[in-house]
Amino acid sequence: MKNKITLVFFIFLFDTGFCQMIESTSRPYRFDIDKILEYEGVSSSKDFEIIPARVKIRSMIELELSIWYKNEGFKYADQATYNERIIRKIEEFQPNIIHQVGVEEFNNCIPEYYFLQNTLQFEIHLNGFRPFNIAIPLAEVESFKLNFSKLEYSEQIIAFNEQDEFVITYLKIYNPDNGKKYVFYNTEDQTIKAPSFAISVPESEL
Repeated sequence: MKNKITLVFFIFLFDTGFCQMIESTSRPYRFDIDKILEYEGVSSSKDFEIIPARVKIRSMIELELSIWYKNEGFKYADQATYNERIIRKIEEFQPNIIHQVGVEEFNNCIPEYYFLQNTLQFEIHLNGFRPFNIAIPLAEVESFKLNFSKLEYSEQIIAFNEQDEFVITYLKIYNPDNGKKYVFYNTEDQTIKAPSFAISVPESEL
């Protein structure tokens, strides 16, 4: 009978240079709210909103491991090889799932801002995210303020840190009022250390 074991895992260093690789090569993980609701034993989208981001990420990793195990994991001939492969699969899944969960959380947030007059920067806040600053040319500040609720965000690349905050590492912003485009690139956090996740993994039948 197949059981599960728990690994306390995993410190992943998210190098900001890795952003482009996530954007261009990783397959998208479908963020399936219904599956997570079932997995966590809650029954509504309202309940889903109060599930901590760490739990959502862990659940998605465990669901992906379960799918992988059914398709491939049982093929390994010895426990050591299986354990090594489990670790590699978590390394593969984790950054991409963090990114996908982060994008979902981002899309459900209502951004707020503080304008820093001395530096002409907008400090943008989203619930569950580390604030980030973006500089706007003086001539475009007023339009940015007046149309802040209409700004369009795209191509987000998102990590998750030890403080259980999502961290935006790359983001494009478009102001439809004047057609101006802005790019945020995280130059402060060159390496972001993710928290440890207590991940339950399928135990092999070897």
